[in-house]
Amino acid sequence: MAEESSPPQGQDSRDSTPREGTRRTRRGQIVVAVLLAGTITTIPQAIFTLATGSFPSPLFIFGVLHPLTLLCGLWAGFALGPGRHLQKLVALGSLAGLLDLAINWSIRQLYLSLYSSWPQISSWFSWGPIERLDYLSIIGIAALFTAGGLFADLIERRRGPEPVTETEPVTETEPVTEPDDRLFRYIQTSGPSLLALIGLITSIISGTR
Repeated sequence: MAEESSPPQGQDSRDSTPREGTRRTRRGQIVVAVLLAGTITTIPQAIFTLATGSFPSPLFIFGVLHPLTLLCGLWAGFALGPGRHLQKLVALGSLAGLLDLAINWSIRQLYLSLYSSWPQISSWFSWGPIERLDYLSIIGIAALFTAGGLFADLIERRRGPEPVTETEPVTETEPVTEPDDRLFRYIQTSGPSLLALIGLITSIISGTR
């Protein structure tokens, strides 16, 4: 009769299951955040146009839909956990922007195929072609998503405990001038707000036709 395999010494098999479940939950949260960021600015516009026959107002697009992209980045930033994840956030935001462009192109192709066989569709629904400003929208979505993730990073660092410094014996040494890090802290704190403003301005410019 074969003996049952036991976990290695010092390792509890009961601890690995919750950790693996937490990792899967965080990965799923990041995937959902990217999908929402890539669809939340185009799909509602298409649904609104299909339902009412008119394009939504710029206030609804840039005052409601685009700020939701920032919240998606905030949600993804919390899923990434404490630490600096600038490169990951930029990559995820760019992926969301490319997804938005792909959905925009797909709706345009669907409209053209329907229009070729049913021209009357243009009387209550129309979708313009992909223009140069649509490519600029990728930068706006990526900037807003990244800014949301950086806001989450700031919140996580303020929540975390302050590092404990060990007391060292006092010795008579020459005074050492430490570099002033106030400028770095200011950039680190105001960076997400500036990035969000840049992303919103870029989105507004890309939405002007």
